[in-house]
Amino acid sequence: MFPLSRRSLVILNCVGFALAGAGWISAWSKSPQSAEASQAAAADPGKAANPSKRGGGQGNKDPRVLEDPRSVRLLSLMAEMGKAATPGEPNAKFLKAVTLTLDDSSFHRRKRDFSILLDKMTKDDAAALHEQFVKLERAGRPFAEEYAAFATRWGQVDGAGAMAFFSSHEPSDMKPGDLHEVMAGWGSSHPEEAMAWIAEHKDLLGSMNAYKPVVAGWLQKDPAAATGWLASANLSRQEIGDCMVGAALDKLYSDGLEGMSEWLASLPDDKEDLSAAARQGWNGNQYRFQNLTPEQAATAWSHVGAQPWMGVQEFGQFCGSVARANQGELGGFVEALSTKWPASVVTAQFERWTEQDPGQAGVILSRMPPSDFRAAGIKGMIDKLQQTDPAAAAEWQQRLAP
Repeated sequence: MFPLSRRSLVILNCVGFALAGAGWISAWSKSPQSAEASQAAAADPGKAANPSKRGGGQGNKDPRVLEDPRSVRLLSLMAEMGKAATPGEPNAKFLKAVTLTLDDSSFHRRKRDFSILLDKMTKDDAAALHEQFVKLERAGRPFAEEYAAFATRWGQVDGAGAMAFFSSHEPSDMKPGDLHEVMAGWGSSHPEEAMAWIAEHKDLLGSMNAYKPVVAGWLQKDPAAATGWLASANLSRQEIGDCMVGAALDKLYSDGLEGMSEWLASLPDDKEDLSAAARQGWNGNQYRFQNLTPEQAATAWSHVGAQPWMGVQEFGQFCGSVARANQGELGGFVEALSTKWPASVVTAQFERWTEQDPGQAGVILSRMPPSDFRAAGIKGMIDKLQQTDPAAAAEWQQRLAP
């Protein structure tokens, strides 16, 4: 061979390094880490341009990855449940997951994980899970909140089966709270079936009003149908009143106070029992309205204030709550009401309230600061008293003068 020149040796070395580098690049590009990096670079070129952000440091963890070992184990068991399911039999993997979840001493994590787990429960698991709760309670470990969630789910997936299970015991050991939860769940899935079952088992239910939870569940499924049923149901005044309190609470949490007020105001006024029930629905939840702003209070009241079932005592209680929430002041509330409640409507309502209880109407107006609302209310009160008691009209006219 002829000796190579220095120039030739340099060229050959460069070629060798280039070929070796190409081999390393090819091998690296086939590795899993490189594939992930390539996909990330294609999805977000900006991230690929900054390799320092690809590190595995504590601050760069994927937020989608759970760190809690218990939750990771639960998700793993849930992934296996489908393979372990046999129609008509309890799912062993599901029951194992329940056991592990209930063994968790952290209340909030246990409640969260159990709620997630219940989505996997089928009607085939229900009776076995009930017995599992019974054993735990006998061992001194009651799980009241978890059992309530389970009973609701049982009603959703198999309300008829749940009630058949409990009614098969002589005497039935079903607690009123359990009945409420099962019926609420049943009402959220098959309310017509639940109502039919109640009508056929009045002797088993005794004094318990099972309609109330069904209506609450039904409102979640189909508010219009549930409202229509309430408006036409042939119930006692006490039963429909109880139903209305629960229904109003459900509307309060689903639609807010304004939505609840609008819903109560939308109920027909031509049935005395239903009107009384609407008033009961408002009164049964009014204690919750303890921290309203003047604007919130005026908006809610503007929907229900003119209803024929709304009384002067309810208005007095509402004003008291608003004042306590706003440093004892009603100025902002009555000013907002002046823009939301037409003066003619205010006058007409105070005429009616004065007929009911002139003393209460007068006290309310005397505590209000000057406003268009107050002036309209005074007009209604004095107009009514001039028809029924002119001397009282003159007295109140003087007492309420600006």
